[in-house]
Amino acid sequence: MRSRLAVVLGTVVAFVIAGATPASAAFPAGAGCPDWADGAHAYTFENYDLPECRLGLASLRDYGTQALEAAGTQTNMRRNLERLLPNPSDKRKRVYWPLVDSFGRTLAYVSREADHWATWDLKSRIIYRDYSLDADQFTVQGRGCMTSDSLESQYALVAFGANDRTTIPAGASIVPYQIRAFIDRRALPDLNAAGEPIRAEIDNYRAGCGATTLTPGAATTLADPNYDSNGDQYYGEDGRARTFATYNTKPLYQNARYMLINSTSVHGGGIVRGVIQQRDLVGTADRFGYCDPNVIAGSAAATWINARIGSTRMWGWLPKRCTV
Repeated sequence: MRSRLAVVLGTVVAFVIAGATPASAAFPAGAGCPDWADGAHAYTFENYDLPECRLGLASLRDYGTQALEAAGTQTNMRRNLERLLPNPSDKRKRVYWPLVDSFGRTLAYVSREADHWATWDLKSRIIYRDYSLDADQFTVQGRGCMTSDSLESQYALVAFGANDRTTIPAGASIVPYQIRAFIDRRALPDLNAAGEPIRAEIDNYRAGCGATTLTPGAATTLADPNYDSNGDQYYGEDGRARTFATYNTKPLYQNARYMLINSTSVHGGGIVRGVIQQRDLVGTADRFGYCDPNVIAGSAAATWINARIGSTRMWGWLPKRCTV
């Protein structure tokens, strides 16, 4: 595997990307990426080293974050937000906003009180309360992928961290209470507590919609991989264990599921592009013919497909339990 520096330098010179690059686009010789071009056989995973780019069986590229950033694609602001603005559409002018998916369908509501955050279902029943008020409890990613430019211009992709374990049943996993979704940009202040710009920066961090020239297969629903929050884990390139359950469907949030810019088997991967629901049809365009090698021993194996969401402009990587 080539050095990370070679990958990035080659990428800067030779590569233009908008989301995922179509298989028909030839990658310039010597550009240093992809550094794993065999979609049928797994790369060697040693010393937590992940490829910066790898190819699927149909030659679609799964890009690591350094390759994306070197090509000028910023994907995640990662800016903390300690507050939201009151909702002008709410009769009581509460800090109470819908969280929606890439189609603009409401998944839940988020509220901010003086001493806690909370999420609520569509019948105004509490899902979860968080009294920790951690700095990273609510963060802004940027402009995610939605079905139209009009929707994208109205919303921002955000992450609700769910850090307070004291408000869930003893021994339960916190993962099902976490959610990435879209929020009306009117909810976001101009600056956060650290003085960093928020609203004006959204469009500078774009997930893209990943369209390719590949022809997707017949559209069908994709099963929830149903990974165990504690038992099914993978290694990131920093050597830390993370759970595949992050990418399960979210029963508490209208069975939301994430479509990704890149898989967890490339450098800095697992970045959310958009949010769909379990019922949505997907048509597979590419996949890997091997199980991810960075899985932790004893965990369920994982692999990934790249799929088009129905007949929309939205494409992304989705996880599957690995049976190959």
